[in-house]
Amino acid sequence: MMLKLKNNSLKSGRYILLFLFVLIAGSVSAQTDFRETVKEQLVKDWQRAKTYTDEIFEAMPSEKFGFKPEEKAMTFAEQMLHLAKYNYNLGAAGTGVESPIGKDDPQKRAAAMTKAEIVKFVDDSYDFLLKNLLAMPAEKLEEKKGDMTRFLTLEKAFEHQTHHRGGIVVYLRMAGITPPHERLF
Repeated sequence: MMLKLKNNSLKSGRYILLFLFVLIAGSVSAQTDFRETVKEQLVKDWQRAKTYTDEIFEAMPSEKFGFKPEEKAMTFAEQMLHLAKYNYNLGAAGTGVESPIGKDDPQKRAAAMTKAEIVKFVDDSYDFLLKNLLAMPAEKLEEKKGDMTRFLTLEKAFEHQTHHRGGIVVYLRMAGITPPHERLF
């Protein structure tokens, strides 16, 4: 009788271990799926942001790249180069890939740049971030860098470029230009 009870206990223990294994494996799989979903959404958001930024560039004629609403404000070109600088810098911090512009401050040479050069610099900043986000394993989004996770750093980068593009919409309106419709989806 004692032997039979032990065998049943062993069988029960094995079933419990099997159940726990399946539960943990399912949880890990669900976490991996969630991470991939978050990463995919980040990529889509950044791609959409780049498209909208390009539409803003199309709307603003090159002769108005020096426009600013007041003396102390950045010009349109400086705003866009500032946006790009932080796409590079925060994108590098979020993905762990060194920024190709280092400590360069493109805003300082905005007046000497053509519209095509500014558009390329800004587009390249989005491409840098997107390329490195796509190459980064989704689980790295949870890694901490200082006080923030890589995910939060990339979210702050997204927030930053959205903030400056919002200001740029006002620049367009003040310059008599109808801005393109925001792309929320």
